[in-house]
Amino acid sequence: MIKKKLKIRILSPVHTGTGNELGQWDIVEDKGVVYVIDYNKIKIDPNQLFKDIEKGKSIKEILDKHRIRYEDVEKYYIRKDSRTFTGRGIREQIKTVNNQPYIPGSEIKGAVRTAILWWLVKNDNQLKHKLADSLQKTISQIREEIRKKPNDSRKIKSKWETRIDDEITKIVFGDEPQKDILKALYIGDLEPLQLDNLRVVETKIMSITNNVVYWKDFRNIRNSLQSKDGTSTFIEGLQPGIFTSSQIKVEDYFWKSDRDNRLGFSTKKNWLDVKQLISICKEFGKAIWNQERTFYKNLNSNEINEIKEFYKDYNSLNLTDNEFLLAIGWGTGQRAKTVFSLLEERLQKDLRYTFNLGKFTRENGRRKIIFPYSKTRKIVFENGEPKYPFGWIKVEVI
Repeated sequence: MIKKKLKIRILSPVHTGTGNELGQWDIVEDKGVVYVIDYNKIKIDPNQLFKDIEKGKSIKEILDKHRIRYEDVEKYYIRKDSRTFTGRGIREQIKTVNNQPYIPGSEIKGAVRTAILWWLVKNDNQLKHKLADSLQKTISQIREEIRKKPNDSRKIKSKWETRIDDEITKIVFGDEPQKDILKALYIGDLEPLQLDNLRVVETKIMSITNNVVYWKDFRNIRNSLQSKDGTSTFIEGLQPGIFTSSQIKVEDYFWKSDRDNRLGFSTKKNWLDVKQLISICKEFGKAIWNQERTFYKNLNSNEINEIKEFYKDYNSLNLTDNEFLLAIGWGTGQRAKTVFSLLEERLQKDLRYTFNLGKFTRENGRRKIIFPYSKTRKIVFENGEPKYPFGWIKVEVI
């Protein structure tokens, strides 16, 4: 077994969520602090508490009514960066049983898996053609199913979205779970962090038309040129500058026991050689970083100057031979999770038309694709101004 330590630095806010949203009966905002309430600490008659909740009172109103200090009934508290937060829902960050935020190892492994997938498709034309043939057959099958049952088109597309992901995985990593070489790769959960590394983070969706920046205003169903008009979402986010660590293990038992290469591990094991793994992740991270740098560089807006500055020249990052970048977690979008950009343009168009991916316009009564494909980004705000993209980390293998 090969073991290495991972040292990780967060470069831009990271959110890996529980799927839960903290609402008006969970949180109280007061003087720059958000308290998450522990109902087990509230020492009032439960019947009275439920009556107040049934009347639609927030937990803040209930605690104020009974003159209970927020600090006395908190599960934990975190500070907020945004001056515009008004007690709306907050997407919850995953934490330990002791309420220490952390990043699951599966989040890092998923990003590494995508890097390997991207690298293999990019450098193996035979694999790329095999993948393209499979996707084209799938598209034909979807269209045939929709032709027979046009009223079920949405349900049919939803079903096939998952199947396509599974098909890509089978083609690249093996058609059976026991043939997947990545079962030999283990990345542990990252070391838990202190709550003061967590903040309530404001985020808005940026949309691009003709290199002009707009902000999604869902309340008024429009796009605005002013970021202040954009609709805010709030999350618990880990802050830039934080260091944490984990461990990576590669179990060589799998290919040592597969002496007759029945599972095909003899040709795949090189992917998990530590130096090769670093090289693959480094190449993938650089490609995504430069893609985003170019994307922002071409935009006409002074409001996003700090994000443009964040995406400095890749070479100026001065990464060592054992360091690489990854984009992980919520808000990083498909650009960090897909091999879509490696496919031929014709196949990209077919996939976009089939699954309604990206933006379209109408020309002579027919839909026409707008390029580029991904024209929206989730942006982190700080003190009411656009500040960061989501989810960038630097990984050092020690």
